[in-house]
Amino acid sequence: MKLFGTDGIRGKVGKFPITPLDMRKLGYAISKSMLKNNVGYIYISHDGRESREDIEYALMDGICEHGKDASTNHIIFNLGLSSTPALSYLLSKIERNKSLWLGIQITASHNPYQDNGIKIFNGNGLKISENQEIEIENTFFNMDEKTLIKQRDWLFRDRDDFDDRQQESYNLFVKHYLTDKVKNKINKKFLIMIDCANGATSNHVEDIFNNFDVIDIFPIHNNPDGTNINNKCGATHIESLIKEVKSYNNINQRKIDLGVAFDGDGDRAIFVTANGDVVDGDEILYILSKFKKDYKNYEGPVVGTLMTNYGIQSAYKKAGIDFHATNVGDKFVYQKMTDISAEIGGESSGHIIITDFIDIPVGDGIITLINLLEVLSKTELGLDDFKKVTSKIVTPSKLINIPVENKKEFMENKINQKIFINLENKVTNLGRILIRESGTENLIRLLIEHEDSKEIEKLEKYFCDNIQKT
Repeated sequence: MKLFGTDGIRGKVGKFPITPLDMRKLGYAISKSMLKNNVGYIYISHDGRESREDIEYALMDGICEHGKDASTNHIIFNLGLSSTPALSYLLSKIERNKSLWLGIQITASHNPYQDNGIKIFNGNGLKISENQEIEIENTFFNMDEKTLIKQRDWLFRDRDDFDDRQQESYNLFVKHYLTDKVKNKINKKFLIMIDCANGATSNHVEDIFNNFDVIDIFPIHNNPDGTNINNKCGATHIESLIKEVKSYNNINQRKIDLGVAFDGDGDRAIFVTANGDVVDGDEILYILSKFKKDYKNYEGPVVGTLMTNYGIQSAYKKAGIDFHATNVGDKFVYQKMTDISAEIGGESSGHIIITDFIDIPVGDGIITLINLLEVLSKTELGLDDFKKVTSKIVTPSKLINIPVENKKEFMENKINQKIFINLENKVTNLGRILIRESGTENLIRLLIEHEDSKEIEKLEKYFCDNIQKT
């Protein structure tokens, strides 16, 4: 049994491992594995789900229970509603002993409010390594539960000199970044509709973009109530933003120039043109990479994943851009970027990582938006113009999610394996098939790409009619 998936730990609230006892055990395992016997400093933030408080208390119980024999308890900084990239940024700016610092984001990313989970960061603002995940898992599963307290009978210690401005430093940094990228470079004023998914970015976008003289924003779904996160909104429900952009542009003289939808914790972004067309992570990564090459003389590599569209991969080759594919997950993208000294990488889902001179080693939807605005201002083209170009490049595709009870059994089922082989044979050299387990949900993900969109429908029907789900 595993705790960690592709991107942290995630599950249904009230079921393993998202229960108070499991979270308490997990907090203890995190402290023991990463802080050893030292006093630790922990930043903790969340994306607004109603279950966040119970999870936070249980985690801190476990963390501080392990630290109870130290000369003083661990010191906890509660950042409240804040995005994952904001947490990563704050940690990256720490100048003291980074080995004693941790960050925990309570989030289930794009999942509905009934789910929750955590992402863990080290003192450099990086997601913890696979080896650290394994060590935490081993501690968790070999723990004697009797060593844990049964209920909280003490108060968390918040640092007396904790300055609220630390929570605002991410916003301030992004404002400076926005000014550097865009100010005095735009000939017209942009109007942008921003879908915050009723999640963590609801606490950032207005402070960052309001009063910026060349940008007006129209925020939607920016009122988290604990249960409305990702509810028919955000990056995984892009149809909501499409509808809102089209509706606004049909009745108003001043038009929305583009729309952007973030996910629950703010580390991914999917875009919508003024005409209502979707521009996904593969297309955005290509647009930004091509701009860096053509306008900034960037000759370095670009990192995507195995899921990057086949047509986009071919376009990189034609453009003379060195493209590398890695496993799905932004931490794998970032690791590959570090290994080959790439300044840009990303995923189809909208995680885009840009490291030209910023200190956020994870996807950041707001930073992605700012970089796209730089492209639009410099080229004086609209996002619809870029969509026309990428539409000619992208191979028709469809991503199908199949709910299953046991992902491993599904993949190892002999009948299913024959179906997988038959699909590969049917596609031949006109496209490709990718079948993988979701790292965050009980889903099997099937990606079908083919030059003929009608053939995709036939392949999907063959797959769904013949697989054994149980």
